[in-house]
Amino acid sequence: MYYKDIYYYCENPICFDECPISNGTAVCIKKEGVQINSKYINECKCVSGWIGDKCETKDYAYIRIDYVYIITVLIILLIIIVMIFFAINRKKQIIENTGYIKCQLILLGLLLFYISTIFNKFLDYWNCALYFILRHSGILLIYVISLLYISSGHKIGMDYRQMEKLNYSFFKSGNSTINYKENTIASISALSKKKDIYNSNNKNNSSLIKKSNSSINSDSTESKEKDKFNKNLLYLNSLYIELTFLYIFVVVALITLSIFLVDNNTYIHEYSGKWRYQCPLEKYDMIANFTEFIAILYMVLLVIKIWNFTYVFKCVKYIGYSTIIWFSIGPLANIISYLAIFNKGLLYNYFNYILNVICYLIIFILFSFDKIYYIIKKEDDNTESYFISKKLVECPIHRSIMCGCKNFVKSETETVLRFFDFYKYSSNVLTFSKGKIMYVKKDKKISIRFNCE
Repeated sequence: MYYKDIYYYCENPICFDECPISNGTAVCIKKEGVQINSKYINECKCVSGWIGDKCETKDYAYIRIDYVYIITVLIILLIIIVMIFFAINRKKQIIENTGYIKCQLILLGLLLFYISTIFNKFLDYWNCALYFILRHSGILLIYVISLLYISSGHKIGMDYRQMEKLNYSFFKSGNSTINYKENTIASISALSKKKDIYNSNNKNNSSLIKKSNSSINSDSTESKEKDKFNKNLLYLNSLYIELTFLYIFVVVALITLSIFLVDNNTYIHEYSGKWRYQCPLEKYDMIANFTEFIAILYMVLLVIKIWNFTYVFKCVKYIGYSTIIWFSIGPLANIISYLAIFNKGLLYNYFNYILNVICYLIIFILFSFDKIYYIIKKEDDNTESYFISKKLVECPIHRSIMCGCKNFVKSETETVLRFFDFYKYSSNVLTFSKGKIMYVKKDKKISIRFNCE
């Protein structure tokens, strides 16, 4: 302002008393180009986050993603169609041998995840709670089933060094159920007899001793590998049970947490100055994202170990590819966006939605496409379509299978079917008997191990 058109002086603009300056929802602004401080001329303007004649109404940020419902609903319908397709074709070999229930559970996990994207966690508490529960229960279900597939491949599948140690005739059909303790005693007894025979011949022929000792060592090595294989089967069975209870516990915990943290709708100013809902589950969502990130990292490391295994399902390789993508643009992207742009609600929503939709759509495609493709082509009964069963044979030049020449041959159908039995056996937690569902106890499992002799 000017004093007598000579001196400058400062004065706060004045507005009508109705202007809510005192409560911080409005400011009084001097009219441009006028050197008179008058309430009739000055403007009462609402600050960011408030609207209305008297700036009495909160201005909420628009954080909804346009067309999200259309994209999400289309993906959900596609997943449901594939689930129905698998149900109709559940007797097909490619579905039955890879595990019909596991196939459906992964699709169910994807379905839960995509349903969660319909709910906007910046809208109100119950939208946030449903988003939180459905999202993480879906992701955990995908993770559990993927881990079971990968762990089964790790424990039952073979690398070529193991194959060199084992005589694979023991995988061919025979008596498939024996008592483990009797088998162990019989093996020890047989080895003792061999040692007695070899020791008695020691006095007569020194060259025979070397051959005999070599034979005993070979039998001992093979016996250890067989024992290790049987332990792996029991480990997998225990893993199925433990992960089942873990999943149930986590889902119950998610629901319980959501019920006990109900709030009275707390709103905060975001970057633009407008208001948005602040969900009390946000920090738990971040904890869940970080936990999922670590868990997926573990699964990536496990996938690397079995990358060149044989006697594993091809879907394990596809799960391996999807796991690497999952690690890159799954929970990691959610963590980065939370740290970088969480205060920009609309951008945060767009960033996470786009990357998450792409990530889980890739997982869905990689897991489902081969089954759909081979069923449509009517090649679902060809084990080569969905099971890696090639084995190395000895190189005639170097007299070894580890020379790098990679002389692959197709495994016998009998051996492949035997491995299918191993996979089914390791996942057999419940059984149907006389019209009832019965739990198979671990001590009974020991008595029905596959005969590896």
